[in-house]
Amino acid sequence: MTPATYDLIDIEHWERRDAFRFFRGFDEPFFNICTTVEITGLVREAREKGLPPSLMILWHAMRAANAVEAFRLRMQGDEVRRYAVIKPACTMRRGENGYFFCYYDFEPEMSADTFVERGQAAIASQQTVNGLGARPDALDVVHCSILPWTSFTGLKHARHSGYPDSIPKLVFGKFYEASGKILLPVAVDIHHALADG
Repeated sequence: MTPATYDLIDIEHWERRDAFRFFRGFDEPFFNICTTVEITGLVREAREKGLPPSLMILWHAMRAANAVEAFRLRMQGDEVRRYAVIKPACTMRRGENGYFFCYYDFEPEMSADTFVERGQAAIASQQTVNGLGARPDALDVVHCSILPWTSFTGLKHARHSGYPDSIPKLVFGKFYEASGKILLPVAVDIHHALADG
């Protein structure tokens, strides 16, 4: 894994200073957007290359998230950190009723093929580890989940009210075909002190 690097936001001169101060102390500071994204080309490319669509979705999502500064911002104590690169941390199924957290390597210039190859290796190595494998101190991540068994129109995450969380969450549902297009339900949760809708 590539080590995490970040710089600090000068909060006093930050254009979001007032919104940051207003929303940072909210009991429920995350806002959620659920939408549908067309992925016809992505699924076609995955099938042509013999790659898992789920990992292709993660690769495209991380490329997009890294291009948006708000997705790379994290609160740590009184600081706001801007990470150079963020990576996916995704829940993965283990057996019938279990799951684990899989941490993927990612660099913006990484090809889809390389990401999928490394992602499959990460999944295989985590399958054999006992426990969830959670890394609560990892801030240079986006929490991701893939729910290939359901298409959703709304989603709410479990939250620990005493935990100072500012990591964005992405959830991808079961893709489906409609009017000749392949559509993917997507839920985005992001901390309102760090981003607007």
